[in-house]
Amino acid sequence: ASFALTNTLEIEAHYVDLGEASLSIAGDTLSAEQLHQQVSDVGPLLAKGIRSGFSFTLLQAEGWSMAAQAGVFSWWSNSSSQYGNTIIRSSDSDTDIYWGASAGYALTEPLTLQLQYTRYNLSGNKADSVMLGLSYNF
Repeated sequence: ASFALTNTLEIEAHYVDLGEASLSIAGDTLSAEQLHQQVSDVGPLLAKGIRSGFSFTLLQAEGWSMAAQAGVFSWWSNSSSQYGNTIIRSSDSDTDIYWGASAGYALTEPLTLQLQYTRYNLSGNKADSVMLGLSYNF
């Protein structure tokens, strides 16, 4: 959701789910249990949470628009790692920054086709998101 503060500045809040991932590693080791603990700490971090920030319109002409976004992403993540019958579960949460850019074309007055790129700078790794969609303004 977003709310226009001025013609060029909006305040935004969104729920974000960066998806799921899996990691499989095969190799020889002297201690499978020690390797399991080390590997459970290096899996990809994909989170869910609330992002809130601002969007600034850079260009708006002849139905086309471009904007830049930035703000904070308050996220949480749960993961698990399994080796044989042993399961290591971990949870993490934090608040990190995000930034992005979007371009759109107004198909009709309330309906806009949008392409958006967002970079989430999460603790431990980065996640990129690309979205193609429609927005309806009322």
